[in-house]
Amino acid sequence: MMAYSARNVWWQCKNNTKHEWQTQIYTRSNGSGYPECNPIPRSRIEIQLAYEISGFLNLDLNDTMIEAPGITRDLVVDMKVPQHSHRV
Repeated sequence: MMAYSARNVWWQCKNNTKHEWQTQIYTRSNGSGYPECNPIPRSRIEIQLAYEISGFLNLDLNDTMIEAPGITRDLVVDMKVPQHSHRV
């Protein structure tokens, strides 16, 4: 396969073998990695919402991975309230 291929393949993160994702070969060739290990900056709306919610709920903005029943890989969420199992 060529580095500029648009073919989708599964990848496994070198930092955590539980982290698997599917993306195009050319995307990885350009240096992208697992979204959780290479986080995308948060939007202005997400930052404002997190600030408002954190006044009455204990948010964990760094722990964005959840396990879901029936799904073999972890899912990424924006915000997590561990004591209530809420996810946004």
